[in-house]
Amino acid sequence: MDIRRLPLWEGRTASVLTNSLVHAVIEDQAGMVLEFSADNRIGGRLNAHSIPWFRGRGMSVYNDDNHMFWQDEQLLYHRAGAYFSFPNVGAACTVGDVRHPCDGATAHNYWMVERYGTDPIYGGIWLLSSQQSREAGNSWVVRKVDVLLPNHPVLYTGYSITNTGTDILRAENAYQSLLGFPFLETGCIFNSVASHWYVSSRESRVPPVKKRLLGGALFGNLKQAPTPEGGTVDASIFPGLTGTEDFVSGIVPRDIPVTWASAINPRQQMAYLMFAPGPQRASDSLITADYTHFGFLYGGDHATPQALYDGGSSFSAQVLCGMGTYYQDEGLAQALQQENSDGISTTIGIEPGQTRTFMAGIALTAYDNPRMSGGFYSVEALEDSFVMKRTKSTIIIPADPSFAALSAIMERVL
Repeated sequence: MDIRRLPLWEGRTASVLTNSLVHAVIEDQAGMVLEFSADNRIGGRLNAHSIPWFRGRGMSVYNDDNHMFWQDEQLLYHRAGAYFSFPNVGAACTVGDVRHPCDGATAHNYWMVERYGTDPIYGGIWLLSSQQSREAGNSWVVRKVDVLLPNHPVLYTGYSITNTGTDILRAENAYQSLLGFPFLETGCIFNSVASHWYVSSRESRVPPVKKRLLGGALFGNLKQAPTPEGGTVDASIFPGLTGTEDFVSGIVPRDIPVTWASAINPRQQMAYLMFAPGPQRASDSLITADYTHFGFLYGGDHATPQALYDGGSSFSAQVLCGMGTYYQDEGLAQALQQENSDGISTTIGIEPGQTRTFMAGIALTAYDNPRMSGGFYSVEALEDSFVMKRTKSTIIIPADPSFAALSAIMERVL
């Protein structure tokens, strides 16, 4: 177990957390988890997270001489890997006098590292950082605790969110991961606990990006996602570059204690799992993941910086995997207007002076049984592990699905 600070580029610093199974590199800028890597079966180390080829290395897009290449958008400049979106998820929007950037302030601004250390009870390592907003109508403090535990291929992260304003704070929140090469390859399989899915109909580009799925459609199985032509495609498998972009948002059943979403690389026999407390565990203090989503970014955006020039070739494919409380990818203004989806609130509420907690974990591991490369049928959360099942075959991931250790460590360090 080890934790240390690391200078990346001038003015850009990160923390490196490692145990015997995984490495995590968490940048102060927006808290991006640039690297989440584990050994594969042939002796290499594989990073599941995408670091786009065009990612900026300066302090800010606004200080970069080539800022127009990134369309003056800070998130395009530095987005990579996993990150936390709050108080906005998806499209930039304005609520009252507050302008919310795409995917929220926490995915744009620096996280101030306060301290880090080793936990005497669980033997894990932890990193405490924070971010705040004093803006009228949008006043809050978020304190973040990242944890690695011995013999768990999991990065646990907890967010303690306090409303420092005088009115109730209505917000969206999500933990999201950009998956990319070398983990993301043709044939990768995606799965989730969601009971059914909605396809976003939002047009985010001019001219509109080509869609593979039918905007606004409701469907029950990723394997049979509706297309604009009236047919279906198997959206659970990465087909390669299709020149399309789609976003699907899934509803998590109310009786689920752990929300999860997964990606499997059959060729390299690697499994990636994201999880968070499910709707069954909802309380005044705990924020649960009521929705889960995939953004299938398959080379459909031909504007800079995805292409060298507007109208050029898009050079990469990524899959955005996430969960939390939000209204598809449409932003807080639409979430407030919508109020709910299938009777489930599209925002969270935090009273003045109240603190609420959201927790999430990501796991990455190799597996030995090639039968699991055909996908799995269920995920069981046990006291000390997750079990992915395909008839009599399994992938066992040592983990703490209840987040008991993370909760205890947060109580000690906050």
